[in-house]
Amino acid sequence: MSKLVAVVLLFFITLIPRVYNLQATEIYPDEITWAVRSKETFYGIKAGNLFTYSEPWWKTKNDTEAVNLPTTIAGGASMFLLATNQPTNYSLELVPDYIAPRIASAFLSSIFIVIYYLAITKLSSRKIALLASLLFSLDPIHIALSRWFLPDLYLAFWMFLALSSFMVIKNKTIKTFITALFVSLAFLTKPTGLLVLAPIFLMSPIWAISLGIMSLFIIHFLWLGNEDSIGIEVLKYFQNQAQLAEKPFNAFFNGKITYDPPWYYYLYVLVVRLPESVLLAIVAIPFIKNLRRYLNKEQLSLILFTFLYILVMSLSAKKLGIRYLFPISPWLYFFAATAVIRTIKSRLIIIILILYSVINVFLYFPNYYLYFNNISGGPNKVQQNYLVALCQGAKGSIDHILSSYKDVTTLAYIGCNYTAVPYYSAIKVVDDWQAQKVVVIEESYKQLHPNHPAAIFFSNKQPDYVNQFNGVVLSRIYLNH
Repeated sequence: MSKLVAVVLLFFITLIPRVYNLQATEIYPDEITWAVRSKETFYGIKAGNLFTYSEPWWKTKNDTEAVNLPTTIAGGASMFLLATNQPTNYSLELVPDYIAPRIASAFLSSIFIVIYYLAITKLSSRKIALLASLLFSLDPIHIALSRWFLPDLYLAFWMFLALSSFMVIKNKTIKTFITALFVSLAFLTKPTGLLVLAPIFLMSPIWAISLGIMSLFIIHFLWLGNEDSIGIEVLKYFQNQAQLAEKPFNAFFNGKITYDPPWYYYLYVLVVRLPESVLLAIVAIPFIKNLRRYLNKEQLSLILFTFLYILVMSLSAKKLGIRYLFPISPWLYFFAATAVIRTIKSRLIIIILILYSVINVFLYFPNYYLYFNNISGGPNKVQQNYLVALCQGAKGSIDHILSSYKDVTTLAYIGCNYTAVPYYSAIKVVDDWQAQKVVVIEESYKQLHPNHPAAIFFSNKQPDYVNQFNGVVLSRIYLNH
């Protein structure tokens, strides 16, 4: 297979499951937040008055919102060009405003896979690059983040570009500028983007320091809304983000509510969320025959970077979902593909691994973020001990209500995804659940807040409808007679 054919095939293999029926994928609350920010940012830049009348969101003292400027600009541009009901004469008005940024994510992911394949080809072999690209493209979590509009995909993209550019580009001047640019864009997405300098430091300490300095100059050029010097702005931003990351945040882990998940929380998340083939391949790496022969300074740095990233995320008091580990996923798939190609000579077994990934694409449509591997017992088993479906359940509940209770004009929605209800129907969400005929309770919300009055009231009552996906309970609908 020629390189051009591989690139074209990988692009469309990646794109199709990401753009197909995007409206079927439930809205995640953070998407609404970032869509609003995107619209504000893009039109503010267009009008030349960004943050003239309001303080930037990343300076908010009670939230952990990152700067995320590259993502918001991409989202704003996609709404400007594709979304309906925009204050512009240039929009094609093809899709609702929450779908337009998702299209940007889908295309970014497809471009990501193409670049990923070309970069891994330079770092290793075409066989490893092709297998890693196919498996990474079909990864359910990757597909999920590509069908949403969230910063995690963009962060992984910029971090991969920064690290791969440093290892692949030969011209020193071009290497320095391009790598510093991508480091800056990673930082301007999330502060954890600067961790990409760690493996570069392991490969070349002096170069990493010079890249850090150059990145600061580029950040100064790209930073919007700065009143102080860029150094002071960055330090204030880091301080605010660090303080907010250490604030207690309730989680459901090991079958109980906790404000302090154990240190192995993210290790558990990786074990239950990575596809079985990838997980087993990574475990098999130490047993590769003549392993030392295949390891060079760059690959050792990538392995250490992966451990460092997990460690940094594990030290934070606020521990959340698999998407916060997504920046290391490209390298995990690289490691896994390397192990498979080095240890398995049968093409049939490799084809079976790829087909198994394809099956998961069909099994988990359209809710790919609910994927849990079979080693864990699947998402329905994991739900007993871990928060599986945070802020999900609104779409299925509203679809059932619209078809079964046609006279309902108001309802009570107990859960964090109540903000998505207006995107699905004109039914009004009200706070007084006791006065409503229909009450929807998210399962994840009930797990985190079992003492909520509505959760207690309905705990011994039979729901009229249970909204499920692949055995996972997303929400329950009660009729309040």
